[in-house]
Order: sequence, then structure tokens, then C-alpha cells
Amino acid sequence: MLRVTCYICHIALDRMEKATPANKRDALRDRLVDFAVRIVLVSKALPKSTEGRHVGRQILRAGTSPGANFEEACGAESHADFTHKVGIVLKELKETRYWLRVARRVPLANL
Repeated sequence: MLRVTCYICHIALDRMEKATPANKRDALRDRLVDFAVRIVLVSKALPKSTEGRHVGRQILRAGTSPGANFEEACGAESHADFTHKVGIVLKELKETRYWLRVARRVPLANL
């Protein structure tokens, strides 16, 4: 049974409070890469039916984009630009959560 846990939402606060800004950024980058890898595995585990392919593509698209969007945010030209781009990361994570709920309720896989 594949289980996807949103590690992004459960960052260990005690570690993060002690970390420097660069370490926090690197830790979040790593978590987003790990999250994307898990999303790819979930997508592969879904059935090849019409419904499974549709939900799988949505999960794959929404679940792999937060890492890329965060990388882009790290190169922001201003604080406002950074805030906007990180907001996009959060929106994509919320959309991924939605599609994972759909996959679980249908049920398309053992998530």
C-alpha cells in the first residue's frame, strides 16, 4: 500500500527554528523533491482506466510542480515576487491534496 504524507505540512518546527535561512530553504527543497518522487510513485500505482489516467495526470501535474515553483521563488527579484511564487507553491500542494482525496474515495488505489 502506497501512502503519501504531506511532509511539507509537517516540518519539524524545533529543527527549523534552529536552522539558518539557507538550511531551511535547503530542507524545504529536499522535502519537495521527496514529495514529488512519492507523487510519481502514486501516479504509477493508479489503474490504467480512463478515470485512473485522468486522476493520475492531475496528481502528477499538481504534485510535481511545487518543487519547481519553489526553486523559481528562490530566484525571486523582490520580496513581493517571492511571496507570490510561494503562494503558487501552496496552491499546487492544496490541489494535490484534493486529487489524492479523490483517488482515495473512488477508490482508485490503496492510498
